[in-house]
Amino acid sequence: MIVSLAASLLLLAPGQDDPCFVPGSFAHWLEVPETPARQGATIPIRAMRGLPYAPEDEPEECASAWRVTPADAAALAHDLRSFTIAENAEPGMIVTISYQVGEEPVTASVRVIGRDEVVLTGRRRQQSVSGCEGAEHVGELEFTGEGRFSVTYQPFERYRDYWGSYRYDPATGALEMTTDGGNRVPPDLDLSGRAYFNPDRRLILEGFNLGAQPSLQPPVCTYIF
Repeated sequence: MIVSLAASLLLLAPGQDDPCFVPGSFAHWLEVPETPARQGATIPIRAMRGLPYAPEDEPEECASAWRVTPADAAALAHDLRSFTIAENAEPGMIVTISYQVGEEPVTASVRVIGRDEVVLTGRRRQQSVSGCEGAEHVGELEFTGEGRFSVTYQPFERYRDYWGSYRYDPATGALEMTTDGGNRVPPDLDLSGRAYFNPDRRLILEGFNLGAQPSLQPPVCTYIF
C-alpha cells in the first residue's frame, strides 16, 4: 500500500507531463555561434535550456513570440533554426533575436559587419606553429565581436585557460591582446604582433607567444589557425 501511494504521488507531481516544465535552477538561452555577422550571411541558432554542464534543446512548443529587432535588419527562417542578415543592413548595427519562455524573455545580439570587412571574430584551432620551441598547442583561440578573446589549450565544455580584451587594426594588421583573467596563465606571454589572413583564409599570428617554454631567447612564434 505504501509503495502504491508513493507511485501515485509521483504521477501527480506538478509538471510531470508538461514538456515546458523545468526546475527553477534551469536557465534558458539562445545559442549563436561566434562567427562574423556579415551582410547577407545566414547564421544558425539554437534555443537551449538547462544547466551549463547539461544543456538541452528548448522544445519548440515552449518558445513563443519570436522576433528580430530592427525588423528590417534580418529575417528568421521558418524553422527558427537560423536568421539571415539583410543585404543592406548597416555595418555596426546591433541585431537582436528574441523569444519568450513563459513570461521570461530570452535574447541574443550580433553586430553587423560589412561584406568585405576584415574581422577576427570566430573560434579557431591551431593548425601549425613555427619559430619557437616547446609551444603549447592551442586547441581553441576565440575572438568575439565585443573585443574579447580567450585561449584554451585543451577545450572542455566552457573551460578557458586565459582571456581578456583585444584591439585590432585591419589596415595595418596590428593586434594587441591584454589578459584580465584566467585559470592558467603561462608566464612570459607575448600578445602583441601582426594578424592577417592568408589566401586560404587561414588566420596568421606573427610575433606572438601564446604559451611556450622559455629558452635562451624569448620565443617569438608564427601561428596558423
